[in-house]
Amino acid sequence: MQAKVITSHCWNGDRTKIAIVPNSNIVEIYKVDGFDPKDWKLETRFRPEHAQLITCIDWAPKSNRILTCSQDRNAYVWSPPTDPSGEWTPEIVLLRFERAATCCCWCPSETKFAVGGSQKHISCCFYDEKNDFWVSKRLTRHNSAVMSLAWHPSSIILASSGCDFKSYVHSALLESAGDKRKATLDHFGLVKGCSHGTTIHTETTTGSWVSLVFWSPDGLRLAMCPRNSTLQILHFDASAPEEVQPKKYVVLLRSLPFTCGVFIDNDHIVAAGYDAQPSLLSFNKEKDDWEFERFLVAEEASLGKASEAPKSGALAAMARFQAKTMTGQTEASSSSSSSSDKPVDGHTNSTTALKIAKTTPDGRVTHVSSSGLDGKLLIWKVE
Repeated sequence: MQAKVITSHCWNGDRTKIAIVPNSNIVEIYKVDGFDPKDWKLETRFRPEHAQLITCIDWAPKSNRILTCSQDRNAYVWSPPTDPSGEWTPEIVLLRFERAATCCCWCPSETKFAVGGSQKHISCCFYDEKNDFWVSKRLTRHNSAVMSLAWHPSSIILASSGCDFKSYVHSALLESAGDKRKATLDHFGLVKGCSHGTTIHTETTTGSWVSLVFWSPDGLRLAMCPRNSTLQILHFDASAPEEVQPKKYVVLLRSLPFTCGVFIDNDHIVAAGYDAQPSLLSFNKEKDDWEFERFLVAEEASLGKASEAPKSGALAAMARFQAKTMTGQTEASSSSSSSSDKPVDGHTNSTTALKIAKTTPDGRVTHVSSSGLDGKLLIWKVE
């Protein structure tokens, strides 16, 4: 099981199956039994409904539906088969995009989802039972392509980031999707009754695209990953007055920029990007600041390529130069450092997606998974 490039991946609700996009218009679903790739079994491939590359995929944990969007300007909601021999069936989504769709995600309630595109628009979609398809309502704040979307745990607030150096926190309230009109957004200074499209907060990153935004489990912290090798975290105060004024923390990274990340709890973040390994960052309450803790160590390599033989001579010199440019470490210095302090092994190209791979019964995250342009899908132990 190998792939030249893995564009994205996601897990089902109980993490017994994984969906992978192998840099094409096809989705492959594997049945997972542990982290040994020999025990993985290809269960199904979606028929090529998309005409071009699938750019993003998300799996709803409760309803078991899969959302995909593509460069062909379309998005589909895939429903699981009713019998073991059946196929996943796509449902059409009316995005009204004239350019590529770049990102998509389900809201926690799974009654709606959002799709961002290079046309500057965000489509918040809900199901129209009368017409039997998914319809959309637009958000039009960005002045360039939308790069990332993240739903707040309330399913009412949506965060977005783009190539216009902006990150927004919007109200995505949709009564047609079952949202209450007079909902109280108490995480944001008691903002009441925001209509769809209201901008709750705007954050500007000077001279840098914002690749990613993502929320903490309690919905009080929003992390942003710009391309300037910083990690920026906004802390919202639930007891704040009417005006939303979050406290901002900026972490200067010792690594290359992040492109993907996830909160494993309210005080810890795992993020990855152009480095070989993901980084673990934590919030130090005594110092009242976020700080880098360590690099993660890969536990298993699923769908990974075979390791290369040791190099010598000119090839070894080239490998040392590549290690220096990618991780800032020479082969000798990295081997003398501890594995928790310097990256030793991992992706050889940029990371495309980072997801939670395993949790304990009480919800504590123990492992995360990452996919990359090198065709590897790696499992990383957090603890």
